[in-house]
Amino acid sequence: MDRYKLGRFLLVSLLQLAWFPVVAAEGRDFAGFFAVTNVVESEESVALTFSVRLHNFGGADLLGARVRLVDPFDLETDYEAFMAVDIRHEQTARLIGEVIVPRTEWDAWSAGASPWLIVEYQDPAGDTRLDRAELVRSVVGEDGP
Repeated sequence: MDRYKLGRFLLVSLLQLAWFPVVAAEGRDFAGFFAVTNVVESEESVALTFSVRLHNFGGADLLGARVRLVDPFDLETDYEAFMAVDIRHEQTARLIGEVIVPRTEWDAWSAGASPWLIVEYQDPAGDTRLDRAELVRSVVGEDGP
């Protein structure tokens, strides 16, 4: 790897790490990095492996949270519903799933849009909460975030 590529890689990596706490500081309880691999494109849909490192910045442990990758225009349409996950306060969980998304969604992600990842859980009062996780595309590592 030449010096220019190495320098660019290191700069982007450092900026990405510096950006991580800032994203959550905007009032989000959940933030993380996502990556897509094994992309197979067709005319109307795209099959891929979606991986995410999701960090819990909220004030409490999450036990049995439901994490869903959803259509941003119809939150009831899941592209992927991950297994129930526990994410302790200030801890991170890694989730991976095989996903098929519409071509229009893939094109939006390719143009820089962030996937809609919804965390569904019960708050301490017992009420169901749906919070969107703020995601940033990972550029570090070949096997995802």
